[in-house]
Amino acid sequence: MVSKLRTAPAAAVIVAVTVLVPSCSLLPGASKGDDAREPDLGAVQKLDGRQIHFPLDAYTLSDDDLITVQRGRLAAAQACIRKFLGNVYLSDLGPQVPARTSNRYIKYLDPALVSTLGYHDLIDVQETRKGKSRPVPESYRQKAIDALFGNARSINGIPVPKGGCDAESEQQITKGVTKKLDTRLLAFQATQRTETDSRFVAVLGKWSNCMKKEGFNYKGPREAMVDPRWVQIGADGINRRPATRAEIAVAKADAGCRAEVNLYGVWVAVESAYQKRIIAKMEPQLVEAKKNDQTLLSNARAAGA
Repeated sequence: MVSKLRTAPAAAVIVAVTVLVPSCSLLPGASKGDDAREPDLGAVQKLDGRQIHFPLDAYTLSDDDLITVQRGRLAAAQACIRKFLGNVYLSDLGPQVPARTSNRYIKYLDPALVSTLGYHDLIDVQETRKGKSRPVPESYRQKAIDALFGNARSINGIPVPKGGCDAESEQQITKGVTKKLDTRLLAFQATQRTETDSRFVAVLGKWSNCMKKEGFNYKGPREAMVDPRWVQIGADGINRRPATRAEIAVAKADAGCRAEVNLYGVWVAVESAYQKRIIAKMEPQLVEAKKNDQTLLSNARAAGA
């Protein structure tokens, strides 16, 4: 697994976790033959979206687990920097907001919250109240950045490790990890197949027609959620723009239309079918990937996550 600490425009330092990608570029099942055909779905359940589970979830770090790994990286990097500068905090360089990534094609829209939050979930609201940094001299800030990224050979007479504290913290968190497979990428590839599946395309059409009846013109829910009228992503990756009346109106209609056409149910049925194909072909590699993920978590917690 490879992690990156980067400086944002406002001098914020944010951790983003990525992983090594599989050597194959095609989703297992995207090859020629029977696997190129749309899979059978069986009975499609009626789902409200609150508890969405997919087959690959059993082999993939959850969003919360990824946050734990990121926090472990932050803690390890901070401990490294303190060797050079004493009682330093990464928050001195800017707001620290772990990047919450989601592997879901469609974000759950809580009907109980849309009337006040629109498309802003609770994480967005909570994180806007965090991440303030204390004022520090620019010379001190620069030394911390040099230590983090290895921009100097030594700081205060102490040699800086190759690659800086960023590289050192990565080695600490990935110790014992031999993972060569990105299960999230496999899930994403299954999502790509889902996007073109005739059953999913059909339910998106029904959703779009439902929205038109409410006075809104969108091809799909993701288009509505990222409407530039209500999305203002800051340097820390958080949407800072408060929910407007227009956003709330669209979100309320969206939540209702999702339920009316069983969008969640069809989506889960289709994507699960493609994921099951992956598991059938790659289960040994997936089992190994899961073991390595547990090693990552253990290392992150030992680092202070």
